Amino acid sequence: MIALMILGVVKGKIWSLYNSWDSRGQYCGKNNEDIKKDIENADNYTSFPFTNLEDYPFLFFDAWNVDNQICVKKCPNSGNIVKVFSAKATGLLIDVNNLTNDYFDEEYYVNGSQVLMYKTKPMFNRCIPEINMDEVDGINATGFIEGFNQMVDSIPSLATSFNSIMQLWPKIVLCGVASVIVAFIWIFLLKCMTGCIVYTIVFIVPIILIAGGVWLYMKGENTDSISQIQEEKKLNAGQITAFVIWGIALILLLIIIFLFKKLKQAVQMIKISSKALGANWIILFTPIVSMIVAILIWAAVLVSTVYLYTTANFEIKPSEKTGLDRIEFVQDKVLRYFIIYNLVFLIYISVHIYFTNFYAQSSTIVNWYFSGQETIGCGCTCWRGFLNAITKSLGTITISSLIMTPLYIFIIFMEYLDEKARRESPSELLKCIIKCFKCCLICFTKIVNYLNKTLLTAQQIFNRNWWKSSQVIIDVVASDVVMTTLLNGVTFFIIFLSKIVVSGVCAFLFCIWVDKTESGTVGYLISAFAVFFIAFIVSSFILSAYSSVIDIVFICFQSEKAIPGYVASNSAEELNKTIEEMKAARLSEENKVTAAGPAEPSADEKELED
Repeated sequence: MIALMILGVVKGKIWSLYNSWDSRGQYCGKNNEDIKKDIENADNYTSFPFTNLEDYPFLFFDAWNVDNQICVKKCPNSGNIVKVFSAKATGLLIDVNNLTNDYFDEEYYVNGSQVLMYKTKPMFNRCIPEINMDEVDGINATGFIEGFNQMVDSIPSLATSFNSIMQLWPKIVLCGVASVIVAFIWIFLLKCMTGCIVYTIVFIVPIILIAGGVWLYMKGENTDSISQIQEEKKLNAGQITAFVIWGIALILLLIIIFLFKKLKQAVQMIKISSKALGANWIILFTPIVSMIVAILIWAAVLVSTVYLYTTANFEIKPSEKTGLDRIEFVQDKVLRYFIIYNLVFLIYISVHIYFTNFYAQSSTIVNWYFSGQETIGCGCTCWRGFLNAITKSLGTITISSLIMTPLYIFIIFMEYLDEKARRESPSELLKCIIKCFKCCLICFTKIVNYLNKTLLTAQQIFNRNWWKSSQVIIDVVASDVVMTTLLNGVTFFIIFLSKIVVSGVCAFLFCIWVDKTESGTVGYLISAFAVFFIAFIVSSFILSAYSSVIDIVFICFQSEKAIPGYVASNSAEELNKTIEEMKAARLSEENKVTAAGPAEPSADEKELED
């Protein structure tokens, strides 16, 4: 990236972006004789009129013929573009003093002598039209504006809502930012409420299904017109639907019964994660650091791409519209490959920053988990996690990022194919195949992304390289696939519910605040929706960190349970302790774990450790 950026800065013609060019491709405000050396086929067009336009920096557009783009000394300040368009004015030729008489003629521009002048103002080296609606003849613009205002005024609630947003915007922003505090409080409340929420939802769904089946069985005959011509002994459509719903409810009940123990473990895992986040709250700010780094790198890639684009040479080609020769950019294959590389690199570096952020968060939680869960602090070890990510585990993060990059590129390519399929309307079968493949690719990408995050955490627990850590995660994840799937499902539901609750609380507090302090303000419902939206975005930022903590705690739990013979090495004082020793030394919340020496490893465990 650095090499390409240096190449672009040295070879690029950045002036070609901010300088305007006329309809012959010559740049306004430049002596176009100077760019002749950069034109590959200039020798084949000896009669091309290279012009010195240093005194003509502004670009003016011909209202009658948009193919005419004219470089002028200053932007015209008289004339009416509406009259020009409506052909009510004649003979208003543009002031020739603003142009160069040497090239402003019929040979250089199409119908150059018929260009009409209209009032403009300079903006970005271009003459932008100024339209005075009061001078518009034949177009009742004033009446349109008045009609629009009357429409808004005819809906009092809409008008007052817009006014309330303008009046209450400081409170809207403040309540949106306050959602960070509400989200943090809600995370701690989840320690006590998660079980109640999950169990209530789990048991209420089968009950609702059973009740709905009873209602359909009793009242279903009123909804089935076909049953009127059938024999009375046959079941109607409503009763058949009721049996189907009862079957679904029975399946759900059986799943709940057989997986209730694992469901309790998932709930407990979320509670432990709340405790872990409370003891390491500083990790909520690690995404901010990662985001700043990402923005700086994205800006560098963007600058590199823009400069690379301007390194292209020029070539003279005949215009398809006017038939006149014009100067155009010519991009060779190497330049295209450089720009494509920047795109691929942007995807890769974004994934790399994401994994680095997860590694730093994981470093803190792993250290907390295996060094006594009663530890209370701020979790400042995450900053050391960033250092370890670029020194100790750079190879692991790099390989994981390289694995994910092609998958995201394929997803972008499938989005392109899907959009092309919708635009060109091929067969429905092809559309279905593309959508199914895209769906499967997205699901596969999520699975691989989760496995890579598992690998990054396992690498810190067992102090292994990428290849050996990838072998470890097979045991960690495959040891309890059901538990992994169940926890991810419960986590998704809890996080989504948390976003809704936090946003709703902020909107509710906003309404109370406005009602107490701005008693004369009415119609602030839209303002409350604005608060809800802002709070949803801000709380998602916090709750995503909480979701990562849940994943890390679960990986620690699975690693401890599945492979007790490995050596964890996340802090210097615990370097030579086995997981069993840590487990024996750790004081659990219920004081159920007693201090004990490490268990004698079996022959298989000794072989694994060796």
